[in-house]
Amino acid sequence: MVKTLKNVYDTMCRRPNIDVCNSWKSFEPFQKWVYANGYEAGARIVRIDKAKGFSPTNTKIIKLKYANNMNHQLRKLIGVDPKCIKIKIL
Repeated sequence: MVKTLKNVYDTMCRRPNIDVCNSWKSFEPFQKWVYANGYEAGARIVRIDKAKGFSPTNTKIIKLKYANNMNHQLRKLIGVDPKCIKIKIL
């Protein structure tokens, strides 16, 4: 699980034009924060305000079961056949 989280962290840090706060410039403080805030394998780590970078005050964790439910509700709302499109919530 740590390897998966490390991959998420590395990807987050490589995203162009999106800052990562100074306290998360190394993996260990980031890892401590996500576990303290309910991270589990498969969860999404997203920015609350897309105009700002990743930081403890602008980041939330969406657990996989909630992300899947949000995808289902959005498809139902806009009338999209799940077989025709895949919606990715970032």
